[in-house]
This record gives sequence, structure tokens and C-alpha cells, in this order.
Amino acid sequence: MVALAKINNFILLAFARLRKENKIIIYVILFLEKSHQRKGINMKNIVLSGDRPTGKLHLGHYVGSLQNRLALQAENREIKILIADTQVLNNNVEKSQNVRKNTLELMRAYYAIGLTNVQFILQSEIPYIFELGSYLNNLTTSAQVLRNPTLNAEAKMYGNALNLGFINYPVMQTADILIFNGYDVPVGADQLPVLEYGNDLISKFNNAFKCNIFKKINPIL
Repeated sequence: MVALAKINNFILLAFARLRKENKIIIYVILFLEKSHQRKGINMKNIVLSGDRPTGKLHLGHYVGSLQNRLALQAENREIKILIADTQVLNNNVEKSQNVRKNTLELMRAYYAIGLTNVQFILQSEIPYIFELGSYLNNLTTSAQVLRNPTLNAEAKMYGNALNLGFINYPVMQTADILIFNGYDVPVGADQLPVLEYGNDLISKFNNAFKCNIFKKINPIL
């Protein structure tokens, strides 16, 4: 439980932009600070969103999610965006050499559309996500995970070739959300079952460990 006690003591972040010779160079820096030192932040209003760095963004991304993020930024919401550079390997492990390039491409795209007043997080740099995920794994079964409609469809398509990392993504996505207190989560209707599953895990966690660390996730459609 020691590691779990540290969860709220760590906030990551950092985003620095540098324009040089007509090129945008983006550095993603990670630093830690104690949450109690952050003044004027209403943690219940944190919005957490994310993308997998699979390649260049297109119009579908803009209509599907980026437009909503810009609207939330205009409302001065505190927004964290998770770059899921570990989760992307679930079904792209053979293209792992492209992850760093795609991550930078993703950041340039964010900057180009004006998504700048946000906090960017590299998933692979936060070991606490995976530690929390291991606790959550003990509170669920493979049958419960596979009942997720999206995952169930993939399972039928790939059969025994579907790797454990992909099957486990609803658990790890819940860990992503909880680590950063990102309880307001913009999603499409197809992702609602994942968040409902996450809320079930939260109840199980709080009951199992006799605590009230985590709140329910609130989907933003």
C-alpha cells in the first residue's frame, strides 16, 4: 500500500515549445511535484484524454476528439493528455521503432491546431500506472474484461492471436485515469463500456482495500 499512498503525491508534466529556423521543436519533459504545492487547482475538474502514437492525425481525429479538447481548453479546464506510447505496442509491437517519431508527430499536430494550454504525459515514463494496474488486475477476471463489446469484437476477429496486452487494455486504461485524478474523460459512445467497467473496478478496489481513494469516472460525450 506504500506505493498507492504515493499516487496523489506525484503529478507529472511538462511541455516546452521552441521555434527555431522555421521548425517547431517540441521537448517533452517529465518532472514531479507534490500535489499539495499546486495552488488553485480543483482536482475534480481535471479532464484526461489520450492518444496512441500510431501515425499522423487526420480530419477524423479533429472531428472525433481534437475539436472537443479545444472547446474544453477554451473553458479553461485543466486538461491532461496522455500519450499512450506503451499501450500502442499492444497491436503494433512490430512497429515499435516508429513510436518515438510518431509521438513527436502527434505533439506537433497538437501545437499546430492550437492545443497548447494543456499538460502532456508520456505513459512510458510513469511506472505508477503499471503498478496500479497490477493491483487492479487482481480485482477482475478475463471473462469480465472480454465482455467489453469493443474487446469482444476484436477477440472474435483475432481469436487466439489476440495478445494479453490488448486484452488487458480496459484495466490499464482505468489505471491511466486514476493515477492522474482525471475523472472527467471525453469519449465516444463506443468507449462508454470501458468507463463503466472502470467504475466497477473502482468500487471493487475501494471495497477490497477498505478505502475511498478513487472516485467514479465521469464520461464527457
